[in-house]
Amino acid sequence: MENNIFETKKADLKVKIELPKQEKPFFEKMSTPNNLVTQIQKAGQKLDEKESLKVSINGTSIDILKEKTEKGNVLETVQSEYEKAQKTVSNQKETTETKENQQNQNAQNETNNVHKEDKNFIALKDQIKYLGMGEDLLMQKELSEKLNSKEKEFTITISSDKASFKSNEVNFKLNFQRSANNDSVYLNTFQANLKNENKGTELSHTFSAKGNFTAKEAINLLEGRAVKTEIFNQKNNQNEEAFVKLKLNEEKNEKGNFKLQVFNKNYGIDVAKIMEKSNLIFDNEKHKEITQKSLEKGNIVSVKFSDQSNKITEGKAILNPQYKMLNLYDNKMKRMNSNEQAFRKDHSETNEVKNQQNYSRKM
Repeated sequence: MENNIFETKKADLKVKIELPKQEKPFFEKMSTPNNLVTQIQKAGQKLDEKESLKVSINGTSIDILKEKTEKGNVLETVQSEYEKAQKTVSNQKETTETKENQQNQNAQNETNNVHKEDKNFIALKDQIKYLGMGEDLLMQKELSEKLNSKEKEFTITISSDKASFKSNEVNFKLNFQRSANNDSVYLNTFQANLKNENKGTELSHTFSAKGNFTAKEAINLLEGRAVKTEIFNQKNNQNEEAFVKLKLNEEKNEKGNFKLQVFNKNYGIDVAKIMEKSNLIFDNEKHKEITQKSLEKGNIVSVKFSDQSNKITEGKAILNPQYKMLNLYDNKMKRMNSNEQAFRKDHSETNEVKNQQNYSRKM
């Protein structure tokens, strides 16, 4: 509530006085408290018995009965009514905010309340989030309904904008399965689907939902790039880091998946050395670290590098673990090769990327 606005001698009050049944205000301008009283008294003379004035002071509206414009201390009456109105407005605002907060809380917890004692729903929702597939409320609602349906197996499809090129359409089909005793539902696998209408191609591959690959990494693989992950070495019964790439030009295996091309630690891939050999330029060590991790995830990365004439160029880079090098492109995705041998080895990939040079990456 405003303090002492009726004690000033300045014209600080924004006043509007309205008579009943009249469209045009009786008085509307900045005013001192004393002039406000004078105008109220004048307007009161035009009222019939039991009629009242509608008075707005600094945006707060009050009603003054005719008799109160004629008797007693008019300024005290106005101040009292103003303070009451201010308190009412404040209470209404608090009530509205409380109601809105409650509604938001209810909306946020609507699905969780259905599963108040069900940790299964929360675990699945978090698993989907950590796979990089978001927290879409409609998807969560569908998941909630499917959990209540008691179906042994069910799927949920999620659209995505994680493709690197606009011509590629992407969605993920999440595959859920209920345990034998019906007490839990598990997300075991997800199928990544990539469609390119310009080329008339549709590619799909089913991935484990255990966290080996995120949604973005799955799409990078379907777009033909290599991704760093962990694979199980049967010889020593241990997980080891390796780069994998899908053999997109070969027939799928008996499970309907593409075969993997694996570059394990014995292949000797050192991404830091590869970046150094490619003459990449970094703002600082943190920038270098972020670039390396992004390359290892199979992303098309914006970089700066110096060419053979020591000219600094801005462009794109793709990690090519097979030849232990970076495929470097300008910003129009035109290949910039360091030697003829690299060009011959990667000529087919260059053409494939060049066909999509007009499109930029969407993350």
